[in-house]
Amino acid sequence: MHISIIHDVKNILRNLGHTVDSVCMSGHTWVNGEPQGTTEVINPQNWLYINQDLCNAFYNQYKDRLSGYDAFVHSYPPAFALLFERWNKPIITIACTRFEYPCANRLNWLIEGLNRLFSKGLLIPIANNLLDKMYCEKYTGFIT
Repeated sequence: MHISIIHDVKNILRNLGHTVDSVCMSGHTWVNGEPQGTTEVINPQNWLYINQDLCNAFYNQYKDRLSGYDAFVHSYPPAFALLFERWNKPIITIACTRFEYPCANRLNWLIEGLNRLFSKGLLIPIANNLLDKMYCEKYTGFIT
């Protein structure tokens, strides 16, 4: 959902020789000359309602297709990390802004999930800037 940060990460990873597949659902993908992406489960219309049911549906839909990936990287929102939990692979989460959005009414679910991933060594949290870093640390209790 955050076009500039993930665009930079894709360029860096590709320059390091990694293959990067990307789906960006932001309404601003046109800035980078890319079409707006979607998936069969999470899309630009329903991502605001991300919860465990959507994460389970995402895994069930893509479990075979994404099983060969070495890792996952995503930017905003941090809740998207929970989409990739069941693959048990590294998840680089770039907390760009508003850590709790869109999960303010499911904050326990979000924080428990991110802490579960972090404690397993699967979550690699990074932040776009110092304020976002401190904001995320306030909620999660772990260092980004």
